[in-house]
Amino acid sequence: MKKTALYLLGLPLIFASCGGEAEVKEHESETHAEKVEIIVSDDELEEINALQFDCASTSIDTLEAWKEAKSSILSGREDGKILLLVGPYYNDEIEKKGTVRANGVALLMEDVLEPGRIGYGAHYAGDCEETKIHYLHELKYKWVWRNMHITENYDHTLVYYKFDSDEEIESEFVRVYFDEVAAYLIESGEMINLTGYTDAEGTDAYNVELGLERATAFKRSLMRRNVPEAQIEVDSKGRSMPIESNETEEGRQKNRRVELRIVTAATEV
Repeated sequence: MKKTALYLLGLPLIFASCGGEAEVKEHESETHAEKVEIIVSDDELEEINALQFDCASTSIDTLEAWKEAKSSILSGREDGKILLLVGPYYNDEIEKKGTVRANGVALLMEDVLEPGRIGYGAHYAGDCEETKIHYLHELKYKWVWRNMHITENYDHTLVYYKFDSDEEIESEFVRVYFDEVAAYLIESGEMINLTGYTDAEGTDAYNVELGLERATAFKRSLMRRNVPEAQIEVDSKGRSMPIESNETEEGRQKNRRVELRIVTAATEV
């Protein structure tokens, strides 16, 4: 009998298809934390999930729980934000298949969301068959800021800065985003990495310093919102890693940025 572990909110759930009635068994893990083993039939597995991707193509099957899952996704809608759908690609597949799957899910939302309010991405999700019991078959989603001031992705965010300055491009979007990040960090205790970047104007040494000033200014903004300094790492790559061409002003503006990534839980000292 095949078993696959699913971790939800830190609690490992082990599903096994046995074709019979569902039953629940409890046992102790090596760390003495309670683990719940749930044995379910194939029919009950369909009720657990809301959609599944075909492992041989990019087609989607919506299951009984999709209507409720769709409502849950839409409940997070906020003015000014778009819905980012991050589709899974599995073993021996190219990344583009994940984006195609995300686009397919977007078509399921087109009756309630205009195309301009949906963004797409992809992430590697492992084995397609084994992850069918994971929520939404490893589709990830998040309501994010995406405008001339901020580009928020599923696992990192870019905040853009003025030319030759450590001041971010001011807007209400930026202030609200800083508030959201600070609240999350205070509640979760996780660490954050802030890496500063620049356009290609100036020397390498100058731009490394400018990138660090930008990351440090971001850090101060979070500390003013009561995020402990120990939770914030800063770094600079200067002009060494552009994400757009430095031949245009629009490209240079995108390169003047701080990238934010959640690292791990902070260690108490």
